[in-house]
Amino acid sequence: MFLLFEILSGNAFAAGRQEVWATTPLLSLMVRFLGGIHISVHALSRYDDHGRLVRVKTNVPADARVVALDGTEAVEFGLSEGYRSVPLFERMPFLRKEGDAFFLDPATMPALGQRVLISLSTFDAANYLYYQRRLAEFQSRLESTVGVGRQLLGETAILDLTSIFPFWIDAAVQRHIRPPVNVITLWQKEENLDVLEKTVAEAEKGGWIILYDPLTPLVVKERLLRSPNALSLALPDVDLVEDLFLFLYDQYLAVWNFSRQRLTGTR
Repeated sequence: MFLLFEILSGNAFAAGRQEVWATTPLLSLMVRFLGGIHISVHALSRYDDHGRLVRVKTNVPADARVVALDGTEAVEFGLSEGYRSVPLFERMPFLRKEGDAFFLDPATMPALGQRVLISLSTFDAANYLYYQRRLAEFQSRLESTVGVGRQLLGETAILDLTSIFPFWIDAAVQRHIRPPVNVITLWQKEENLDVLEKTVAEAEKGGWIILYDPLTPLVVKERLLRSPNALSLALPDVDLVEDLFLFLYDQYLAVWNFSRQRLTGTR
């Protein structure tokens, strides 16, 4: 009954939403989910058409409530002074460097969600219990979405050349291969391309699906454009994605649909 009341009275709550600015797209989507009806999120960066992170030109009020990954990221975004900045961590250089992939790692997402809960409660202590319920919903949706992914893709063989989805895909499939980081770095420098060709050719021969995204090195994408086994996954548009888990479910569904099209020859 209480949840029904929340849904029916959503417009009334929306009028008094707390405005929060978040540094990166995936952090923005996490804040949006956990903030629910009490938070209006403004992303300070987005992905461009090539998958690069670009700053959004926006006027951030002097008293803005800001969520960043850590203090260094807040400084990098010019949010260290004069703002109510609540970083998830005091210092987290590893996640700052590799954060996109780990924001979509089912093993670390609950801990990140807990840190977002703390940040939002710092801004809005009166609604702590609501944010706590949203965190429980976050964890439940995470488990159920990964569970559906396993049902859809469990037996699918995947060569993963994506930038932000490797942990998300790995959570759902049993046969998941990803080249070491140093190998992908060499390909980015257009070195060891014979290894790239051999890797892709073997995956094609074995009927594996090859996944990539806009951040995959250009030389790799150019090779995969010629492969009938390759599928590009989209990075989230923070202006269009309202529900993080619907977006993540759609990635599993895209792979499943692609796999079925290949089997039936309807691609």
